[in-house]
Amino acid sequence: MYSIGKFSKLTGVSTKTLIWYDKVGLLKPEKVDSGNGYRYYGDESFKKLADIHFWQSMEFSVKEIVNLSSEVIKSKIKELKNKIDIIQSNIYLLQKFQEENMDKKEISIFDAQDRLLLGKWRYEKSSTNFRDTIEYNGEGKREEYMPRYLFFGEGNIGTDTKGIFDYSFSSLSLKDKKGREREFWCFVLNHANTLVLYEKPDEDKPNKKVKFHIYDKSFSHESYSSEEIKQILEKSKPASQFYSEAIDLNSIYLGKWKMYDEIKESQVESYNGEIIEKFAGFPLSPMFDILDISEDKLVVTMENGEDNEVIVKSSSGERRFTQDNTIMSIHMHKTEPEKFAIYNPLLKILHVGKYRKIGDEEYLFVKLDDIPDIDETVYVYKKC
Repeated sequence: MYSIGKFSKLTGVSTKTLIWYDKVGLLKPEKVDSGNGYRYYGDESFKKLADIHFWQSMEFSVKEIVNLSSEVIKSKIKELKNKIDIIQSNIYLLQKFQEENMDKKEISIFDAQDRLLLGKWRYEKSSTNFRDTIEYNGEGKREEYMPRYLFFGEGNIGTDTKGIFDYSFSSLSLKDKKGREREFWCFVLNHANTLVLYEKPDEDKPNKKVKFHIYDKSFSHESYSSEEIKQILEKSKPASQFYSEAIDLNSIYLGKWKMYDEIKESQVESYNGEIIEKFAGFPLSPMFDILDISEDKLVVTMENGEDNEVIVKSSSGERRFTQDNTIMSIHMHKTEPEKFAIYNPLLKILHVGKYRKIGDEEYLFVKLDDIPDIDETVYVYKKC
């Protein structure tokens, strides 16, 4: 038998990932010490891990591997066929692009078609190094004046949380926090998953470095109609002010809430407490397994890990959690006590939510951020 640390070193899989695999039912340890809870792995675990790596190489998610069946495989085949269609479409675009530019001395990326922009883009970083746009590694500084999300729809209409804008593949205009218009050129790279915006040069500052603003689309492949773009803007209008004033914390929120389900926004009102989709993985940080809300409005998110404990002291007493906790605060809607927002100081965003009691059970419905979308994913927490 190998301890989790030894098994991690032998396989190259981090202990955090192994703990996650255990919790979602993907790879259970062959033995768990009843005294200290330590996990141990044997020869059979190596075989199972090899199976997991095989399915991952076939582009199966952890959730899909946990629920592997002929239907899941059938769905994956359909997904891969759709990717083939996209690749063939890209080949056609490039061939057409090449034919139209055969006699030109310079070939410009701005000659590509507008449809590559359609969908939802998430802001990742800004850089003065153009190479970062090609070899983006997920690290870098963000500028406060850049929108966290951009939505591009049909008819050359797009939106951020401030308003609707007209765009073309080569340029768009956005308002910064002070309401000033900023003009950008833009282009798409890296298999149409990376959008790069860069500000048009200032003639009065010829020596100023060009700054490239990098957006990512790999997490989302939605396409929006002009009408949906307008709906997104309408939903975004109250987001920044709706939760601006906090009232006294309602006692219904106090205590621990455990991750229970994953649903769509349209299902919240009709949700009856029965699991719709057994949650098999973690949403994006910092929404972990458990939310612990105290009287002083602290919200501690945590995983059930084996890391060293930390102690959090507050007016409601002393609590112990793992090192991966994120401490946030909860704010109530001033006129509707069933609505709330959890403020994340690390990401500087609100996780907007709603409280509902169904029968004798209590639930929180939490969205990862306050950026609106069409029928967003909502994570359901159940009162412990």
